[in-house]
Amino acid sequence: MRANNNSPLHMKSQCRPSRGNPWAVLGLTLGTLLASAIMEDVRACGWWGDAEKSATNNATIVGADGRPRTDDVALYAAPAQMAEMGNKFRLGQGVPKDLQTAANWYRQAAARGHAGAQYNLALLCETGLGVPQDLVQAAHLYRSSAMQGNRHAQHHLAEMLRDGRGVDQDPAQSAKWFLAAAEQGHKDVFGEIGRLYWEGTGVPRNPVQAYKWWELAAASGDHKSASRRDMAAKKMDPAHLTKAKQLAATWSPKAAQ
Repeated sequence: MRANNNSPLHMKSQCRPSRGNPWAVLGLTLGTLLASAIMEDVRACGWWGDAEKSATNNATIVGADGRPRTDDVALYAAPAQMAEMGNKFRLGQGVPKDLQTAANWYRQAAARGHAGAQYNLALLCETGLGVPQDLVQAAHLYRSSAMQGNRHAQHHLAEMLRDGRGVDQDPAQSAKWFLAAAEQGHKDVFGEIGRLYWEGTGVPRNPVQAYKWWELAAASGDHKSASRRDMAAKKMDPAHLTKAKQLAATWSPKAAQ
């Protein structure tokens, strides 16, 4: 199989450092950090997520310090590689820890639809780490990632909609995203969904569903939800309690989107 003349490896072999040549240094830093990532599936969705496989191997031009070039002659790596660079600068893996540079890499990947980068950049925007705090932008990025099925983004978006942070308060939309995350097995939201069903906040009141989610949360070690489950059991009739227990016992998460 002949090598593609446009592949990063071929391009790198043809480059020679020269003054004013925008292709001159095809990333000593990038080459070191991403050589294996380009050749293998990159696990780069974010701080907690799974990998998104890349469909392109375009090279990225970086400066000597490893920071991405943003002028009009720069080429960009696949979003997964950009997200991985963001992770490396965020964690200080092989490079000095630099949240601002991490945000720059996440921003490039996020603009190209990488759900993990959208989520990670949203976290930085929400907390004001590496970028000015911007709750509106954080909510926007969480939504973009959530719509692609990132359960952690769904969780954060649900909280912002519940609390009216960066977006208008919307109990129904908040409940929708809490449920989306829960259905994918995100245990951190089980207890909250139980509360929503018990109170009828954003969803019709449903003690059976409340008990189910509190039981699932309790099984994950949530002691507060265990107490609420026991409280609910005392107030439910036997038939509803039996149904709730059956629902909890047979529930399983949906496959990730």
